[in-house]
Amino acid sequence: MNQPVIKGKEPFHIFGITIKTTNANEMTANAKIPQLWNTYYEQKVYEKIPASDQGGVTYGLYSDYEQGVDGEYSMTVGLEGGPRDTLPEGIVVKTVPAAKYVVFTSDIGPVSEIVIKAWQEIWDWFELADVERTYTGDFEVYDERCENPHQAQVDIYVAIKE
Repeated sequence: MNQPVIKGKEPFHIFGITIKTTNANEMTANAKIPQLWNTYYEQKVYEKIPASDQGGVTYGLYSDYEQGVDGEYSMTVGLEGGPRDTLPEGIVVKTVPAAKYVVFTSDIGPVSEIVIKAWQEIWDWFELADVERTYTGDFEVYDERCENPHQAQVDIYVAIKE
């Protein structure tokens, strides 16, 4: 994984499908996140989302944290977009607040492996760094570098206190 950089980002909205889970649950055979991604692609959820503002960029958003890294949180997979009057059935909207982020760039490889490895390295990094997470909304960016899921690279934005 590359050396992280710090970036500020304005608020934005993610439209997609969501589940509630915990990190402990995701370490078991009952993990919900892989199924959420399968549903997103198998049911072509991205086609149901009103005109995205960001083209082919898909987001994996972690939000609604209840107790930081140890509690329940929401995982939403979707596309960025602007305000809408109505949403298709099953589509939710999550607002990612303005924040300062530590941005990590994963290694290149199979997407199912590099994201897990990157998060393990991120948790290790935060244990040693003098930086505090806010748990207001963290997200993974799946852009053109993910067109080949066997040779993918993702950016992971983790919100931090100023």
